[in-house]
Formats: sequence, structure tokens, C-alpha cells
Amino acid sequence: MIKTIIFDMDGLMIDSERCTYEAYTKACGRRGYNMELSYYKTLIGHNMALIRRELPAHFGPAFPTDAVVAEVFGLLETRFLTEGVPLKPGLLELLTYISSAGYKAVLATSSDRQRVNGILAMTGLGGYFDDSVCGDEIKAGKPNPEIFLTACRKAGTPPRQALVLEDSEWGVLAAHAAGTACICVPDMVVPAPQIAEKANLVAETLSAVIPYLKQDRRADSGLTAFHHVCVVAKEEAAALAFYTKGLGLEVMRTSYSENRHAKKLELALNGRYVLELFVPDQPAPAGLEHVSFLVRDLPCLLKTMRAGGCKTEGPKLDRATGKQYAFLYDPDGLKIELYEE
Repeated sequence: MIKTIIFDMDGLMIDSERCTYEAYTKACGRRGYNMELSYYKTLIGHNMALIRRELPAHFGPAFPTDAVVAEVFGLLETRFLTEGVPLKPGLLELLTYISSAGYKAVLATSSDRQRVNGILAMTGLGGYFDDSVCGDEIKAGKPNPEIFLTACRKAGTPPRQALVLEDSEWGVLAAHAAGTACICVPDMVVPAPQIAEKANLVAETLSAVIPYLKQDRRADSGLTAFHHVCVVAKEEAAALAFYTKGLGLEVMRTSYSENRHAKKLELALNGRYVLELFVPDQPAPAGLEHVSFLVRDLPCLLKTMRAGGCKTEGPKLDRATGKQYAFLYDPDGLKIELYEE
């Protein structure tokens, strides 16, 4: 289940790429250089360290990189201060939903820290984010996954539980390399088909992210893995011989209850799956007693099953693990244990 949303900034949160292109056009034009749109698009998504290397490589060693970059930043700051920072459609709605739904939000942008702090201050968006990573704080820029892996570490979230929101091809490639899910909301550059296929979704606006997250939660509320199975045996010695010598299971521990005793067995294949073997103190029908599964979102699953008329019990707290568990009964009365993942 997705737990952390990682945002790019320029072109994704703020409509800055067109403003930046216009600023480059002015700053370059005053010095006799032509910033073509096709070339500018190749710079989108890169950090400033790489852009500072790319400009003289493209325009020639005499290109006044420092002066042009400084003027571009000055023009942007003046424009944002006088006209306001243009936010992308759906951004505030998405940030509000993420905050109310309990997701973590991390800003991961190729822009430098000083500029990022200024943008957040002007827009008032800083309060929506739990943390941030900027282009001048990492060694390798996109498409290297370093920035998104750093964002995951700061959030304490494994990449498989993070969703990256990007507008650029370089960002999509970096998210794919990081092992995160990715939604691309293109700005000035529509990703090529071979890059678009690496994203989970290509959307027109940020508004599409909310239904994607809701669907993720619905899909992720179900069973995730087999947990254990409970069998009631007629005779302990014969049952142990069958499961240990016959199937190669291992005795993990012995436990006792008031009316019956049990052997818990484990099988070390693709993880350790538990078979719980009970032998009643009094005569009782032998066979399968119950099965147990891990569940990603126990309250959501119970609500769904109850709405469908299924009998349930719980949830209850397992003091040993600190996690919740509950019971569900199939139409034949077989008990199904559900444990939080």
C-alpha cells in the first residue's frame, strides 16, 4: 500500500517551465544567443549542476553561463513576486486529500535549496510536506534514482510503498529505477511511448492522483499472504510423524490450552509458514479447523465483508505483536483468522 507521495516541483506543482523558458529567451537574447524551445525541453528535469555544464557545451565555451543563470533566477523571482507563483490545476485539492488521508508527503526537486525555500514561502505550501530533498543536496541528478531513494529514506518508507509524481521523462526514468510507482502529469514534454510505459499512469492533471490513491487503498485492503493453518488431529504421534517426517515440517514450539494441546510447526519454504496442529483432550472431529491470512487493511476488509452479510468477530488486539486480528466465517462455518500485516 502506498504510504508516501513524492512530489517534483517545477512543471508538476508550479507552472514554472514556460516562465523559465521565457526568462532564458530574454537573458540569452540580450547576449546574442537563441534559446530554442526544442533545446530547452532537453534541460527539463535536470539539476542546475548539469544545466551549467550543458549550456556552454551547447552554445560554446564563451557562453556567459553564470550571468545568464543569475538573470533567469532574477526574472523568475520578480515575476513570481509581482504576479504570484502559478500553481498547477488540482494541486491544492491533492495536497489537502493527502494530508487528511494520513499519507506522508516529500518534495524531491532538481531545484536548489535556496530557490525551493523561496517558492514554498511565496506559495505557503511548505506546511503540506513532511520533508524535502533538493538538487544541490544529491550527487547524481535524474534519471539517476538517488533523489527518490533519498526521499524514501527520509520518509522511512520502502520504495515499493512510495508514489512519485513527475512531469518529465527524466523523472519517470528515475522513479522507475528507484522501484517506486509513478504517475506522470506531462507539462511541456509528453513522454515518449517507451518512457510512458514505465509510469503507472499518465494523467492530464493532478486531480487524477486522488482516485488512483483511493483505488490503491481498496485493492490493498485484501489478503496479502497465507499466515497459518490449523488442523485438528486424532492422535498426536501419528500426526507429528506425518507432518515432520512425511512433509518435512519443523516443530517450532509446543503450546497448551485448557481443553487441548497443540504443536506448532513451521515450513521454511518461501518464508516460514506455520501449521498449527491441535490434538483434543476429549474426542472431537478431526480435520481442518481454521486458516489464517495476513491483511493489509483489516478495518476496511471487515467493513466490506460485514456489508456483504458475512459473520465476523473483532478486531481484537494481539498483545504479543501489538497488532490487531479478527475472525471471519465462511458459509460452511470455517473460521478464517485475519491478522494485520
